[in-house]
Amino acid sequence: MEEKVLSMCIVPVKVKHNTKDKLVHTYAMLDCCSQGSFISEDLSRKLALEGSDTIIKIKTMNGERSEKTQLIKGLKVASKENDHTWIIIPKAYKKRDIVADSKDIATPDRIQQWDYLKKIAGQITQDSSLKVDLLVGANCVKALEPLEVIPSQDDGPYAFRTLLGWCIVGPVMAGSEYDHTVECNRI
Repeated sequence: MEEKVLSMCIVPVKVKHNTKDKLVHTYAMLDCCSQGSFISEDLSRKLALEGSDTIIKIKTMNGERSEKTQLIKGLKVASKENDHTWIIIPKAYKKRDIVADSKDIATPDRIQQWDYLKKIAGQITQDSSLKVDLLVGANCVKALEPLEVIPSQDDGPYAFRTLLGWCIVGPVMAGSEYDHTVECNRI
């Protein structure tokens, strides 16, 4: 059986802090299965942010552990295309990095093969110079809320629009039969 390349809910965004003018473009993973939001050390450095030291308990499929981190308050995120609607992320925890691969990001070319998604292909932006530096979890429900949904057809992906942009979730193209990587993004 041939493996498929699966698109995750990853959107291009703008991020800033309440107390600073600096604005950074990055990708954000929208993860309704994470109870918290996380910012990479790299993005935190770009925004010149220092948080307060804390310890969080992390539960994953591999078990439970406590981890030292920094709590960042005052982050705001918006769609890369929209300057009007900024969403406040109540709390974000600093992580070394956010695990995601560029193949997890939907591109206009990848969704063109699906007739029912062609109408939104022009609204999907791609920027290979960016990486995923933010994970927005269920503590920021406004960012995850679906405003419009396009159901899947013929085992293809489905799409939903949030205030941060369109998410394409599911198989977007055939992959290598030898690629047996399974990503589970619950931090």
